[in-house]
Amino acid sequence: MYDQYRSVRDPSLMIFVDTDAVPPFRFKAGGWELLQTAIDVGPATAARIAQQGFFMFQVADDGVKCTELTDIPPSSPTDPYKF
Repeated sequence: MYDQYRSVRDPSLMIFVDTDAVPPFRFKAGGWELLQTAIDVGPATAARIAQQGFFMFQVADDGVKCTELTDIPPSSPTDPYKF
């Protein structure tokens, strides 16, 4: 089972981690907001979580398409969480 979080800095960024695991990139994400707990994911997503400890993705503006990420994209110059 896995937990799903959304970035506080950028709500289009989401991440799945093992249930009760701490999501990586906490500071880059501006923190993570828990969305769902103990959910099941597909086999490809579960394999990526087993391989790297997380599955992070960015949801497109249409809310349907998403892109897998291995790191948080650079923040904009006006981002209050920029470090």
